[in-house]
Amino acid sequence: MTHVQGVRRGTAFGGRAAAPVRRLLLSREHWRVEGALSLHGHSVPLSFEVTGTKERFRGLATVSQRAFGIKPISAGGGTVNVKNDVKVDFDIATASP
Repeated sequence: MTHVQGVRRGTAFGGRAAAPVRRLLLSREHWRVEGALSLHGHSVPLSFEVTGTKERFRGLATVSQRAFGIKPISAGGGTVNVKNDVKVDFDIATASP
């Protein structure tokens, strides 16, 4: 299995970076997050929805491997193929200050 490190660049969640991350409130505990994700030397716009609170949030984002210059894996003469789109399901608990 290949592990890829993702780098989130933005200012909406703290820190300094060139590309801003926007949180758009859709309802009390439901947001749309827009920004850029950098992987494998490529930076690609990404937008996904998040639900939860400041202490814990979850969501699902779909990432295209080819958009980051990654060729989806194929094995067995093409009998086994990995799809281009990868779904990233996350559930994150934030740390207390």
